[in-house]
Amino acid sequence: MSERPRRRSRKRSQADPFFDAKRPWSWTKDAILGSYLRPYLEKVKLLGAKILIIDPYAGPGRFKSGEPGSPLIITGIAEKVVPGQYKAIFGNLDATHHEALTALMQPRIDRGVVETYDLSADDLLKNLASTLGRQTVFLYLDPYGLPPAFHTILPFLVREQAYGRPASTEILVNIPPSIIPRCVALDAADEAMTSQILALRRHLTKSMGSDFWSEAYDRNDLEPDEKAVLVIEAYRNSFKKRLPFSGSCPIREHEGSAVKYYMTFFSGHPHAPRIYNDAMRAAYRRGLYEATIKDLPLLGGIGAADGDDVKEIEEVKSIVIDKLQAGGSESRERLWDAIIQDQDHFMRFSHSIFIRAVKALFEEGRIGFEDMRRTGRLNDVAKLYVKKGGPSERAAEPRTEEAKPEAKVIPPHLTVKIRVLPPVTAAPPDA
Repeated sequence: MSERPRRRSRKRSQADPFFDAKRPWSWTKDAILGSYLRPYLEKVKLLGAKILIIDPYAGPGRFKSGEPGSPLIITGIAEKVVPGQYKAIFGNLDATHHEALTALMQPRIDRGVVETYDLSADDLLKNLASTLGRQTVFLYLDPYGLPPAFHTILPFLVREQAYGRPASTEILVNIPPSIIPRCVALDAADEAMTSQILALRRHLTKSMGSDFWSEAYDRNDLEPDEKAVLVIEAYRNSFKKRLPFSGSCPIREHEGSAVKYYMTFFSGHPHAPRIYNDAMRAAYRRGLYEATIKDLPLLGGIGAADGDDVKEIEEVKSIVIDKLQAGGSESRERLWDAIIQDQDHFMRFSHSIFIRAVKALFEEGRIGFEDMRRTGRLNDVAKLYVKKGGPSERAAEPRTEEAKPEAKVIPPHLTVKIRVLPPVTAAPPDA
C-alpha cells in the first residue's frame, strides 16, 4: 500500500492486563490459528500465487510473559512453510501496540515480508481491497468487539481473477456473542432512546451486514443467549453464500462458563472442514483442560485425554449406518466430509475415531466396501455400503425411540475428559 498520513490512534489503558499473559481462551484461539495455518499454507503454496495474510487486530505481537501473539505465530509458520512467497499485514488502532509490534517485526519489515499499520480494521481492509489481485488471501479477524463492517469484508469474498475464476480467500473470525445484546441495549425503552444507543445499533447493523438482528430481538419465545446465537448464525449464512464450507468452535474461559467467542472459519475448499475439525476439537479440549485441571492441587499425574473412545466409536457407527442407509454407497472420504460438514457433528469426533468406527463396522459384518483401487484394503476411496440382510438392516426395523437428553451448557462431545497416569511420588515441600 502507498504511504498515508499517520492516523491518530486510540490508546488502551497502560494498566490494561489483557497482554500480561495468555489466558486459556487466548491459548485456544492461537492453537486453532497455528494448527490450521501450517496445512493451509502447504496446500495453497501449490497455487503459485503470492500469499497475503492479514491480521487487522494484531496487538503488540508478544505477551508480557513472553508468549507469542498471533503476529509471531503467523510469521513463524509462514517462514517455515512458504518463505519468499508470503506477505503478512498487521493492523492496530492502539498506538502503543502498533509501536511495539513494529519494533518486534522490524527485521521482517526490512526484508519486505511484513507491513504494520496504525489503522482501524475497517480502514486497513478498505485500503487493501483494491490491491488483492490474484493473491491467495487468509484473513484473520480477532476483534475486541464487533467484526468490521460487512461491506468492508465483501470485496474479499467476491474476488475474480483475470481469467474469470474466483481467487482463493479464507477467513477465520472470532465473534463475541456478549457484544450483541450490549449493542441492542435491551433495557432501553423506545421513547427513551439515546443517540448513543442508536449509534450502537447502527454499528451492529453495519457489522452484521443488515438489520436482521432486530427480528431475533423482537421474538419473545427466545432467551437472550438464543437471540445472540441466532444473529451470529444469520451472519455466518451471509458469508456461506460466497464461502460455503464453514464450522464454528465455541471458546470458553472454563468448563461451564458462557461462550466468550465463536471462532468460525469460512472457506471455498471442501478440505478445510477436515483440517479445522481436528484442530478445533484438540485446541478446545486442551484449552478447557488448561483452564480447569492443570493447576488444581493434588492432581499430579493427570493429563488431558481424547475422550471416551468406546462411546464415541459407537456413536460414529450409528451415524455411519444412518447415512449409508439414507444415501446408499459412499466412499469413506466423502462420508467423513458429509459428517463433519453437518454443524451438529462438527468437532464431535476426531478423524481417527471415524476410521476406527468404519473398521469396526466392517469387522462386525455390518458394512462392506467396493475395492475401487483393487488393493484389498479399506481405504479412503473404497465405497462403503450396508450389507443386505445383515445386522444393520435388522437394526433398522422400527424400534422405540429413546428420549433425547436435555440441552446442556457444554455438549457432551466438548467436555474435558481426563485419564489418570501411573502415580508418581511427590517431592517433599520446600522447607
